[in-house]
Amino acid sequence: MDQIHVIEQAVTLAREEHHNQLDHTGVPLLDHLTRVSGLVREQGGTPEAVAASWLHHIFRDTDISAVDLQEMGFTLPLIEAVQLLTPSSDQTEQQWLEAIAAHDLARIVKIADVEDHTRDEVLAQVEPQERARLENFRERALSQLAR
Repeated sequence: MDQIHVIEQAVTLAREEHHNQLDHTGVPLLDHLTRVSGLVREQGGTPEAVAASWLHHIFRDTDISAVDLQEMGFTLPLIEAVQLLTPSSDQTEQQWLEAIAAHDLARIVKIADVEDHTRDEVLAQVEPQERARLENFRERALSQLAR
């Protein structure tokens, strides 16, 4: 799959699968995916990283599997990134972040994801306790993901 096509296919799949889903703040999940993909582009992410940003909720919020992505022609590094970005109850937060930090595609997407989830607009809308939790997570995550 060529570089431009991988982004187009990821955007199409994300729009089909997430079209009626809301994020934790009650806004369309597609808005979050759009912002994260924009941040990945701004950070100099490759087309494959941009595609991964569009798909980083696909395993968590839909019935799409890694095998499905492989059959659609997505590369193994992209599929691995999406798998790593999907939280697992088998890992602690630190183990999860360490695994993401070791994978270039997953790392750039997670940095953008953390930045989007903890932007000022979000923090202003949540209760003080949730704000503190998000700010603490941002600090831990960005520290762990920094190189």
